[in-house]
Amino acid sequence: MAEDRFQLSPYPLEDKIADLFSHLATGADFEPTGLDREFYLDLAERIVRHSLDWQDEEGAIISPVVGRETSTTTARFVGAVGVCIWGGRCDDLIEPCALSMDYCCELMAGERPPGGPFGGPEFYTKELMFAYFALAGKVDEERRRRWGKQLGSFDPWARYPSWRKWNDGNFPIYAVCGEQLKTYAGLADSRDAIDAVLDNQFKLINPWGMYRDPHDPFTYDLTDRQQLGMLPHFGYEGRHSGWIDEATRRGALTQLLYTSVTGQMPYGGRSNQYHIMEAMAAAICEMEARRYKDTQPEYAGAFKRAARLAAGSLRSWILDHERPFITKNRFEPEERHGDAGYDDSPYACYALLIASILGTAYQLADEEIPEGPTPTDRGGYVFQLWPSFHRTFATCGPYHVEIDNRGQAGHDATGLGRFHKRGIRPKTALSMSIPANPSVQMSIEGSPEYAAIGPVVKWGLKKVRLAGMADSKYCQGIFAADLSVSAESPERVAFSLRYSGDLSGAQAIVETYELTPDSLTITPSVEEGELCEFVVPLLVTGGMVESLIERLDNGFRVTYEGGVYEVTVEDSADLDIVLGQKDLPNINGIYRLGKFVGDVAGRRFRLTLSETQG
Repeated sequence: MAEDRFQLSPYPLEDKIADLFSHLATGADFEPTGLDREFYLDLAERIVRHSLDWQDEEGAIISPVVGRETSTTTARFVGAVGVCIWGGRCDDLIEPCALSMDYCCELMAGERPPGGPFGGPEFYTKELMFAYFALAGKVDEERRRRWGKQLGSFDPWARYPSWRKWNDGNFPIYAVCGEQLKTYAGLADSRDAIDAVLDNQFKLINPWGMYRDPHDPFTYDLTDRQQLGMLPHFGYEGRHSGWIDEATRRGALTQLLYTSVTGQMPYGGRSNQYHIMEAMAAAICEMEARRYKDTQPEYAGAFKRAARLAAGSLRSWILDHERPFITKNRFEPEERHGDAGYDDSPYACYALLIASILGTAYQLADEEIPEGPTPTDRGGYVFQLWPSFHRTFATCGPYHVEIDNRGQAGHDATGLGRFHKRGIRPKTALSMSIPANPSVQMSIEGSPEYAAIGPVVKWGLKKVRLAGMADSKYCQGIFAADLSVSAESPERVAFSLRYSGDLSGAQAIVETYELTPDSLTITPSVEEGELCEFVVPLLVTGGMVESLIERLDNGFRVTYEGGVYEVTVEDSADLDIVLGQKDLPNINGIYRLGKFVGDVAGRRFRLTLSETQG
């Protein structure tokens, strides 16, 4: 039967989620954010008004970084301004929105030759439909009827290359969402086409409810789940309703657990460390809060709070400076530090996408649902995604860690790449690892070596970091990362990871972690090999502000924007403590390596974050 093709295997976190929620009411350190849904539009409007000077006389949006129209940017301007108008803001921008709407609808209907690259028409339709809804009654009705006719005029199989090629990934999913909006508005009837495309997408859902865009990037799990979740909100009742409902339920619950205590989404894979991720998370959580409103209010409250925490994490990036920053660094856009594009910078289109998604979250928000505690407020858990997404996450008290168990070449290193504490700027310690030969642009020369927080193996005269052991240029890779848990409570989370495979002469590398409300302790060891170093990346700058790095007798201290990060070893005998002098970049900033050199096996390394005194 057709239904048998669309059945997910059991959800691995079902019992853990239920147990965490059973203790939330009494065990969480919870204080409401004080934000309401207008905050989404505060953020969105700031971006929209910043972008107005990018519009040319025809309505095209010209990237300020590369000086030309870049793919999908004009449509995302339409969507971003549209959602602000839809939310009761920016009525003075009706004509700029309508001018770009004219431009994009003519492109989609084939009535205008593209003035620049017309890649990704799949991403246009949803944005244009937002403006179609928003501008009802605000523009001449004949103009709006023309838009409706143009949007309903094209055959989606002819317009969307990803549909014709039966591609996997976010392109076809975005187009599905756009076509559902057209169907909902009565501009077309794409129901059969939508179901046909979704026939090919179910295979990409893993047991955790996450969408497996190629190479498992977290950004594209979030964005694809967001599009899928919107389908029933706009009337989808097709044959895939069952698995979409279950996948989005699971994926959102998994998301609750992997969210950092800072409100940030995980690092990992392409298009990462853009603020689109937290905007997507907020939209997803607003949808999920609605799911549970009348049946499980504690879940509804947790999702409401998670949405506001994600949006709140964007405040300093978007509202507190002369211009909004769209990436989790504060380099100037012209430096293109962490820029995921090469010929076409995504600066303009991703800035506008942030605004569009935040406006979507505004529309989805139900203000009758109050905030309640989330699992990250209580902590006391660890879990692993494997083999897809290959991550281990742990949260205890105010601390959160993310460990990549098999880093992706050019994007991420293997090992501990995130160490966060609530109330401390996320990059003070580390928000993501340092890739060798990065796949994104940097403002300085890319690192020639991988770096994360972790050990180095010596094999003869050769030294290989655990950080680089998933890249085939360094060794054949990690075949398993076995998680063993010895304690899970709000007072203490203890676990070990055993990496095995072709590890440059070692049988296996083991890292033992102990996370408490006071600190993180890591103890590395090796089976049939030698550990000769323990490495910690130390922040030099995030773009605007430089840190202070100090070498201590037993480790290192970094002071940065009101936070202090210390890494020390309990027994420093016979170890050389060395601060490297080479600058190594990741998307967040520029780092130097602190090294504990010598026999580090069995030694306890303690990591803490705190506020500066005075």
